[in-house]
Amino acid sequence: RLFASVASDTAAESELPQTRLDFKKETRKWIWEGHKIFHEVTKPNAETDLGPVLLLHGFGCSTTYWRATVATLADAGYTVYAIDLLGLGQSAKPSEVYYSINLWARMIDDYAQEIISVEDAGGLKDGVIMIGNSIGSLIALAAAAEI
Repeated sequence: RLFASVASDTAAESELPQTRLDFKKETRKWIWEGHKIFHEVTKPNAETDLGPVLLLHGFGCSTTYWRATVATLADAGYTVYAIDLLGLGQSAKPSEVYYSINLWARMIDDYAQEIISVEDAGGLKDGVIMIGNSIGSLIALAAAAEI
C-alpha cells in the first residue's frame, strides 16, 4: 500500500502547475566577525521586485532546505536571501564560539544591515520579511527585535 500511495502522489504532483524558474541565483560568502558565512541571493526577473525575504533554516539544516521555497518566492517576484547560520551548512564552524540564539540573531541583524539594506532599493525602509523553520523561527523573532 505504501508504494501505491507514493505512485498516486507522484501522479498528482505532475498535474500541479510548474514554477517558471525565471530568476537569477547567486551563491556568495560573507565575512562576519572573521568567519565565512555562506548565503544565496535569488533575484526575480520580474519588472517589479516585491521586496526582500530572508529565509532562516532550522538546527542541523542549511540553505538547501529552502530550495522549493526560494523558487516559489522568486517566481512570485521577491528577492530571496537564504543564509547558512554560523556553525551550520556551508558556513564556518568555529569551535571557540558560544552558539546561542542571541549570537545568531546578532548575525542576522548585521546581515540585514550590511547586505540586504545595501542591495535593496528601499534600503530596508519597508522592512524584511523573515521566514524561519524550527530554531530559525526563534532566531527570526530575536533578530526582528534588533532590526
